[in-house]
Amino acid sequence: MKTLTLFTLILAIFSVGALAQEGPNLLKNTTFVADNAGVVSNWQLPTYPFDSNPAVVSKLKWGVQNDGTARYLGISTKEYTKANVWWEQKLSANGGASYNVSGKVKGSLGKGSKYGKVKFVVAFLGTNGKWLGAQEICSVDPTEDWQTIKGKVTTPDDATTVEMRMGIDFEGEVQLVFDQPSLIEITK
Repeated sequence: MKTLTLFTLILAIFSVGALAQEGPNLLKNTTFVADNAGVVSNWQLPTYPFDSNPAVVSKLKWGVQNDGTARYLGISTKEYTKANVWWEQKLSANGGASYNVSGKVKGSLGKGSKYGKVKFVVAFLGTNGKWLGAQEICSVDPTEDWQTIKGKVTTPDDATTVEMRMGIDFEGEVQLVFDQPSLIEITK
């Protein structure tokens, strides 16, 4: 009898877990199509972090990089600099919802660079853009091989917007590309 009860309990636990399902990728333009001016729709590289030092922006290159078979979202430098820079996409969110986050990244730091950490972060905003916080999915060293990033976030109950961010905090020179970003709501 105890064996049957334990088996029933294990089956019930697996059944509850199986009820959670993933929906579609909520991110737009994940193949990084850009217009003739190089603007990548739905993705922004915010420059507001550099308002106090606008010279940093002139040292950065960003946009779509194409290797002939695929397009990637890129960040690189024209010269040695120090910055925390990221691509972001803002989406409506359901407060208290859980999301699976993933993407790929590869790149390198130039000779003489002091440090560089690739970061995938999901930020949470409430009504009227009120900052509610952020959750870091990863902080990894850039490598010349593709790294797959995966994580899960749950929004605060009062969140109305999420910002998917892919970027790097560095000092030196950097070449970085991102691919296959996804933000998928987990439904029950």
